[in-house]
Amino acid sequence: MDILIRFGFTIEEIKNLMDTNINIDNLDEKNIERLIIILTENNCSKKEIKNILISNPLYLNRSEKEITDLIKALKAFNINNLQTLFDSNPFILNLDKEELQFLIKTKISEGLTNEEVIDFICYELI
Repeated sequence: MDILIRFGFTIEEIKNLMDTNINIDNLDEKNIERLIIILTENNCSKKEIKNILISNPLYLNRSEKEITDLIKALKAFNINNLQTLFDSNPFILNLDKEELQFLIKTKISEGLTNEEVIDFICYELI
């Protein structure tokens, strides 16, 4: 958990993360670091990253490929303000690319426009 301490998490915050994500002790530090870097590369501030990880510690269980594929799928659907999306709805980071694509296809088949689907993903999906 050195990476989390170096990133500015307190011991109490790390304990809270561990209470929710029992796998944290078994996770590779390099993967955790890479997942944090991915958020940074998508314009998330240190404060937003802490909020994301505190709200959704299960994000740390994801692989780099899963997250980069999800981000590519979001951008392909013209969802570009990812730092705001991830900060306001960190649970979206638990979706796989395929789940996101299925959700988009389902909402479009229900008659929503692309803009309405984007709004749904950004403001209503929990």
